[in-house]
Amino acid sequence: GLIVLALAAVTAALAAGAVWFFGYTEAGQFAVSTLTNLLTGLWQTATQTFAGIFDAIMAGRWDLAANVAMAGLNLAWQKGIYALKSLWAGFKEWLIGLFADMFASIFQKLADFQASLVGGVNYIREKLGFNPIEGFEFIDNMAEQQKRRAEAVKRIAAMAKDAELSAAQQKVDAAQSELDKATGEAKTARTEKAEKRKQAFKGLLD
Repeated sequence: GLIVLALAAVTAALAAGAVWFFGYTEAGQFAVSTLTNLLTGLWQTATQTFAGIFDAIMAGRWDLAANVAMAGLNLAWQKGIYALKSLWAGFKEWLIGLFADMFASIFQKLADFQASLVGGVNYIREKLGFNPIEGFEFIDNMAEQQKRRAEAVKRIAAMAKDAELSAAQQKVDAAQSELDKATGEAKTARTEKAEKRKQAFKGLLD
């Protein structure tokens, strides 16, 4: 009984964590968008590939059919690699930003605590007729410095992600160009084959 309850509690916690991550964090929403784009892209690749293979077969060009098939597989592979790199790069960016903000928030909370403490003390001193006191300036300065540092770290992480994905996108674009070329050749071959048949049939009629 206790084991079942413990497993149910862990499962519920994991499910709640997944809902929070994918529904309410930028990294989670980025992951969902990446996977959605991957599925859409793979469907488009499959459609284009099978259409090209059909054109090549209709033209009697099995060599072109093989070229189209290989180009389609390569494009699907590159799109899959791009999606994996996107997920990993997005997660790294989110994790780095999370820790940077957490570290900066520690110093900000310390500065806020000092401001509240100094405000309370000065309230009492004012009632007693004493001059107000000042908090430690270096605490406020550290909080501001850590805030700027966190923003800089997040900018660097975003730039690193963009650079990593740019290289992967170039491979996807190159693979797409190869598939476009292969399917274009297959379509041209089919058109030429159909034209030859038309001319041959016309010759028989004449």
